[in-house]
Amino acid sequence: MVPSLDIFRVESGGVLWCESAATIETAKARIQKLGLSSPGSYLILNQQIGQRIPVMPGSSAQIEHPSVESGHHGPRVGMG
Repeated sequence: MVPSLDIFRVESGGVLWCESAATIETAKARIQKLGLSSPGSYLILNQQIGQRIPVMPGSSAQIEHPSVESGHHGPRVGMG
């Protein structure tokens, strides 16, 4: 099964793809580890339903008002 969750680091010019995860719990745990070496904001994108979940490492990693957006989501950034 291909993981449907992508982890992105939010940067001033857009987002940078970091890696994929199979579950939301795994994605949040990875963001906490990534945040140790690269602090900042991160985003979890559910490729199946288009849900975007912002996460700040070092916080309790709670889901901050997830939103579901419709429309074209484009290709995965950084895959290639």
